[in-house]
Amino acid sequence: MSIMQQSSKAQDRTLGAWFNQIDQGSVKLPRFQRFEAWDRGRITSFLNTIISNLPVGVTLVLEVAGPEKFVSRYIVSADRTTGTVTQNLLDGQQRLTAFWRAMHDNYEWETFFVYLPQFDRSGETVGEEVEVRCVPRWFNKNDMRMPRWAEEPAKCFERGLIPIALLQPGDLMTKIDSWLDAAIKPLEPTEVEPDALKKFKAYSDLKDKIKGEITALRERVTYFNLPYLSLPSDTRKDSRSTSVH
Repeated sequence: MSIMQQSSKAQDRTLGAWFNQIDQGSVKLPRFQRFEAWDRGRITSFLNTIISNLPVGVTLVLEVAGPEKFVSRYIVSADRTTGTVTQNLLDGQQRLTAFWRAMHDNYEWETFFVYLPQFDRSGETVGEEVEVRCVPRWFNKNDMRMPRWAEEPAKCFERGLIPIALLQPGDLMTKIDSWLDAAIKPLEPTEVEPDALKKFKAYSDLKDKIKGEITALRERVTYFNLPYLSLPSDTRKDSRSTSVH
């Protein structure tokens, strides 16, 4: 009997819950799992699936009760904790690794943004849909990470881009407010400008509108459903599929 036949009916779990489980160290990968394999195209595609709230396939976990059956490791960059392991992730690591790393903006060669066309002031609009975009990164001869604009909130926002890391589940309002202040600072009117009061109101309304868009996207990410099938903890080691990934 295959592990898929042994597993029970799929159970719902939001990305917010997955995030917390990974953060607490309760979900780990068995050693036989391959390492990261997705390129930036597949990562971008999965992140777009999330923000578009489209359905995805189920993941597969092995419940852990007591000692783990397999030598395990944490998802890449999620090894900061020593929590009790309750599940081994048998299938779904590429999706959850992409999600975790994008939410922490810790890819060396990529930075992921959400493009909001209504805020694009670059004059180079290439789309009319809200979507995730990947900006390739590199280092110049002075060891500076390029392109430099990707590090500057105001220049990102001018292009209609907000860092996808701002959609990370949890309390991020201080970080969001800080990014927003820097992003729209060049648009802030001065007190001596004509119609200064009117312009300040428009400026404040713009900030509220951007925050509202970010909040809506954060809720979509946090409550996105990534279901899973669960194998009982007493499942035999030799019954696992050889095709899990």
